[in-house]
Amino acid sequence: MTPVQHPPESVRARIVERFADHVRLQAAGIDPELPFPEYCLDSVGAVGFAADIEETERLAQRTAAVDGIH
Repeated sequence: MTPVQHPPESVRARIVERFADHVRLQAAGIDPELPFPEYCLDSVGAVGFAADIEETERLAQRTAAVDGIH
């Protein structure tokens, strides 16, 4: 079995922050190893969260690209 690879800590931290916003908790109270239903996030909420993460990461990538030009 292939071991689970975790994203870099900065990406993981951004994802945890956004997830905490979605479930209205403090980021410190989020355990990334727990499944979404443990936080009462249903499939509709999960889709919204996924869309938010996609947009957040797209903006982060654009910012990194622009910063790299300067």
